[in-house]
Order: sequence, then C-alpha cells, then structure tokens
Amino acid sequence: MALSSRATVPTTALLLVGNTVGAGILGIPVTTGLAGFLPSMLAITAGWGLMLLTARVLADGIVRERRQGMDLPSLFEASLGPVAKNIAIATYLLLFYGVLIAYLAGASAVLSSLLGMPGQGAWLLLGFFVVAGGFTLFGVKLVHRGNALFLLVMGIAFVVLLFKCSQSFDPALLSYHDWPFLPGAVPIILCAFCFHNLIPLVCSELSMEKDRIEKTLYLGTGIVFAINVLWMVSVLGSLPASGPGQANLEAAFRLNQPATIPLAAALHSPAVTLSGAVFSLLALFTSFVGVGLGFMNFLKDLLSRWSAAGGKGVLATLTFLPPLCVSLLYPDFFLEALNLTGGVCLVVLFGLLPALMACKPGRRGSKWKRAGGWTMIVLFSLALLLEIFQEAGWLVIDPRVDHWVIHLPGLG
Repeated sequence: MALSSRATVPTTALLLVGNTVGAGILGIPVTTGLAGFLPSMLAITAGWGLMLLTARVLADGIVRERRQGMDLPSLFEASLGPVAKNIAIATYLLLFYGVLIAYLAGASAVLSSLLGMPGQGAWLLLGFFVVAGGFTLFGVKLVHRGNALFLLVMGIAFVVLLFKCSQSFDPALLSYHDWPFLPGAVPIILCAFCFHNLIPLVCSELSMEKDRIEKTLYLGTGIVFAINVLWMVSVLGSLPASGPGQANLEAAFRLNQPATIPLAAALHSPAVTLSGAVFSLLALFTSFVGVGLGFMNFLKDLLSRWSAAGGKGVLATLTFLPPLCVSLLYPDFFLEALNLTGGVCLVVLFGLLPALMACKPGRRGSKWKRAGGWTMIVLFSLALLLEIFQEAGWLVIDPRVDHWVIHLPGLG
C-alpha cells in the first residue's frame, strides 16, 4: 500500500493533514467553544499533546519491529498479546466503517445543498463514492499530488472564512468562560487530532526512518493544531454565546449546526455559506481518501496469513463495499450506533492501548516511558468515563448561557 518510493516529509505530513481535518472542524467552536476561549485553548493544546504522544508510541513500536507493511493488529499483538490484537480489530472495524459511512452521508448532504439538488442524495452519494474511491484505489502518485491541490483549495476557502470573521471580530468576546461545560467537549477534542490510522503507512512511506517520521508527525499535527486554533479564535471572537435569533453559539449548539450557519446569519454573507460548503466537501474527500488508505493497509496486515486473500481487489472490496451498502440502505441506524460507540472505540484504540504499550517494562529509558504511560492511562480513562457517562445519559452538561448573556458587552 505504499504511496510512492519518493515520499517526503512535507507531502506525507500533508496526507496526515488531509486525513485529520474533516468537515467536523466547522462544528468544533460550537461544541467546544461554549466552554469559553481560555478553557478551549488549554483543552485543545492538551488534546493535541496527548494524541501526539500516543502517535509517537505507535510509530516507535512499528520502527522497532521493522516489519514492512505492519499495521496495528500485528503491532498490538507483538507488544501486548492476542487479547489486545482482538480488541484493536473490533474497535478499528467499528470505528472506521462508521467513519466511512459518515463521510458518505455527509458528502451527500453537502453536495445536495451546494448543487441545489434535494431528493437526489443517493445519486450524489454514489458520485462522490466513485470519485473518492477511484482516487484512493487507482491514483498511487495522484494521492500525493492531488492531496496538495485539494488542501490548497481548502486553504483558500478557510482563508475566506477567517476574513469574513475578521469583519465582526470583537476581542471582548474571548474573555468569557464556562469551565464546567468543558468536560463535555473532551471526546470531540480528541477526535479532532485522530490521525493514528495512517501511522503504519507513514512509517512504511518514510522507510522506517525515525527522524523523518517524527518530523512528519510534528509538522502534520502542528498544521492541524494551528488550523483549529485560528478557527476557534475567529469564531469565538465573532459570535456571542447567546442572544436573539440564530446568530449565536447557543442556537447552533441546540440545533447541532456547524459554526458557518450562525456566522452567515450574523454577517448576512452567502460567501460564508459557500466557503463552508466547499471546505466541508473537500475535507470529506481528503479524509475519505486518508481513511481508505489506512483501512486497506490495516486489512492487508490482518489478512497477511492468507496471502491469496490480500490482493488489492479483495482489500478494496472489503474496505469500501460494506460502507457503501450500509450508507445507501441503513445509514441512520449505523450512524446512531457510531455516535454511541465511536468515542469509546477511539479512546480505547488510539489512547489506552498505546498508553499500555508505553508502560511495558524492559526497554531502554522505560522508567520515564512507563511514568508517562501511566499518566496517559489515567487521562484517557477519565476521557473514556466521560464519553460513556454522556452517551448513557448519566452525565448531561449544558452551557451556562444565561451567565454569559448578562455579561456580554452592551447587554448588561
């Protein structure tokens, strides 16, 4: 599943960026920003650091094993045993089949809105699937080149959004906070820095060279971090927490809307809606390609003992056919299941299992690694409990918007 024998740090880092920056970034200021600017920035920084640490653990493990084509099942089996391997397989399949279905459903909705073709969702979904799936399967060199082009267009759309936000930016809006609301945003923040499915492919692309792999991880995740920070600052400085109508964060939170909808209402700007739609569509496309590449690499490793079953046609069928069928026949059911289990799967697969690897004794420098591993276990366990409690309805966290309304400039 190698992309190119000439993979470089910048192009591989951009692949991570394309995989990580999904359309969900447009909603992060709503779900996370209601805690306030300072809490959000601290949480985003901590989430970035934690996910980068677990990525380093996974990358170091693959480099140490030095097995070309090794993916997460074999890595967890070599490090933690067969039980960890089985947990990884189950959580990976549930998480990323669900993610691919969500991308297809999201692309259908965005295309329907962008092209003004209501009622044509199934055909638009199929069109997106053919283009994105074909790009993933038949564009080995095209992935490197095309990904940079798509990210460039995404960048232009993002700059337009930032420029529009600057027209109504009020620094005073950044001074408000609601710390008790922050725990509800923790799983979303971790999802915003989830790129770990591509780490085995990155290691393979960069010839198991640890220095280049580390540079790629820092560069790719650093760009994602900067994008999240810029977007958070722009939105939280442009929209009040609450108020009349829908031009505020609370209304978007209640209606489950991305930040572009209240921004368009506040600025009376169709350019915000258009830029948001273009950004969302390309983000879904690049993320679909990244997840597809990682999924095929995962299945290749999983089926390696049956070499005849690891052909590209079989891998492609197993990767793309199930989400296509489910997204056309039963999308609501599966997306509901993903909402209930997705956060749990992510925390277990890319949080707790790598943390357990870091705790494993017997290697050079393991004392400090074990200390860091146990720290990560505690933090990810808390995140896991928060996710379970919220999904089970045992913990309901709402923003204290009345407090904010009283103290908004000019309103109290």
